[in-house]
Amino acid sequence: MTDREKFSDPIHLAVEKGGLALLLLLWIYVGFIYMDLPESIPVHFNGKGEPDSSGDKSMIFILPLLATFLFGGLNWLKQYPEHLNYPVRITEENAARQYRNLRRMILVLNTIIILTFWGICIGTVLVANGEADGLGVWFIPLFIFLLLGTTFYFLFKGYKIG
Repeated sequence: MTDREKFSDPIHLAVEKGGLALLLLLWIYVGFIYMDLPESIPVHFNGKGEPDSSGDKSMIFILPLLATFLFGGLNWLKQYPEHLNYPVRITEENAARQYRNLRRMILVLNTIIILTFWGICIGTVLVANGEADGLGVWFIPLFIFLLLGTTFYFLFKGYKIG
């Protein structure tokens, strides 16, 4: 499979561009709201989504920075699907399908992670401005459900296309 074939899938391209757009918009959003933030903002939330630690408002930049690091790392990882683990033995007959499935899984996980950082960022701003009490008790369970659900879906699909 050539590099061009690896990344010419229309679904792949659409999800990847959407994730990149969300990441860029996160940086723009943080840049715009930074000056309006109070000097102290929540920098950590407990399991119930309640803020339990605060810090300097410059800490808000850690969110898009981490999102960028994860986005880049996962994008790098999906370029080498032949070096990753699969639910079935990789053969010449199933390699292209398995690699495509894995790349799609990484793309979806990347998008979920970026959307999660968006949620944390917006929640941080709302709490800092006194407009919310926290992220909400649903935030962490929803994030875990989306990550695990996506992983299990693509794992099951990997078995199925075996």
